[in-house]
Amino acid sequence: RQALSLRLERFGHHHPSVAICLNNLANLYHAQELPELADHYYREALAVSESAAGPEAALTGMILENWGWLSHERGLVDEAKLRYQRALVIQQQTLGPHHPRVAMLCERYAGLLHGLGQSVEANLFAARAAAIRVHQTQSSRSPEQNQPNVTSLEAQKGVRR
Repeated sequence: RQALSLRLERFGHHHPSVAICLNNLANLYHAQELPELADHYYREALAVSESAAGPEAALTGMILENWGWLSHERGLVDEAKLRYQRALVIQQQTLGPHHPRVAMLCERYAGLLHGLGQSVEANLFAARAAAIRVHQTQSSRSPEQNQPNVTSLEAQKGVRR
């Protein structure tokens, strides 16, 4: 709260730094299992982010994802679904379709959809998350690591060099 007070004093209420601090407070209350306080701070964080950074900003998407997760855990499935959907659109646009946060959001959304009995759609999002994870793994490796090891393949076949 002290960090929030300092940011409010320095930047005023409508600054992305304030939205980040509010989101962090909400995350803290969420982790402490104080959902009403978390909900309050996510709501504030979203309002500040939308006015300071914009309704389609990466920060706004992150707050929506976090707030969607809280809603999901609380069983507020309609709210969670809307927040996840909006967060997914924003994060794909701002972070790119293969970003790890997009994968995490797809996994969470798939879990929500499974809980609603929407298995076909849930499986699509789960598969998409898995594909992003594979893409991330492959793109984080050097080109040499992505090439098959011919020596070991030949050894498996019993071929000698």
